[in-house]
Amino acid sequence: MRPMPTLAPSRDAEDSPGSVASSRPLSIHREEHRFLINSGDPQRQALGDRGIQSLRTYGVKTLYLEPGGQKTWSVGKSQIKFRLRQYNDETIWWFEMKTNVGGAVDKVRRQVTPAQIDKLGLRPIVTVTYFREEFERGTRSLSDYQTNPDNSLDDWLRVTIDTGVTALRVPRELPPSDAMRAGGIPMASMKNRVIEIKTGQSVMPPWLPLPAEWAGSKSRYAVAALHGVPDMWAPSYTLQNPAK
Repeated sequence: MRPMPTLAPSRDAEDSPGSVASSRPLSIHREEHRFLINSGDPQRQALGDRGIQSLRTYGVKTLYLEPGGQKTWSVGKSQIKFRLRQYNDETIWWFEMKTNVGGAVDKVRRQVTPAQIDKLGLRPIVTVTYFREEFERGTRSLSDYQTNPDNSLDDWLRVTIDTGVTALRVPRELPPSDAMRAGGIPMASMKNRVIEIKTGQSVMPPWLPLPAEWAGSKSRYAVAALHGVPDMWAPSYTLQNPAK
């Protein structure tokens, strides 16, 4: 892969729209666990009972990428996942590198321009879109952690509920910036919602009603949709027959 160019650092909201470039990058180590749920009403009620209200709802578009000419995370050969993310059709794009090993997540994110993303030697794989509802407690703890990673994240809890998770086929021959703008052709959409629990602790909140943990992810679901088998990860509405 070509050397990574200098990218404008970002701050704030671990996964939120409206972030503004600043002098500090986002780099975080945390626990992350996913679950498939139905309406999400029991979870919203439990969060509200703890005084954790919904902060915002917004659209997310994520283009997943791999090194050009290689298959890595999409075939289980690497834990490093590359993705380009956009919120609410804003003009700001975020490039992220993320690993998830047994629920322990490391993520680095930078604001990036179309020209910069096209210089990284990555190729488009698949796009995922959804609407996200965001809840958070202990935002100050996260801010303190980003200033000094030795600070504890024990008081921080972030819960997101994703609705309408849809996998879209994108032209792999396009540069990433063009593939991001193109959007893609819908292939499959999840019937369930996805709730993600992000915390500095290794245990889930006992007061939050959760089913068995989902072994899948939105990216795995999207790759399965490329092969015509999205139901291997989650019940789906099929929107288009996959190309052979």
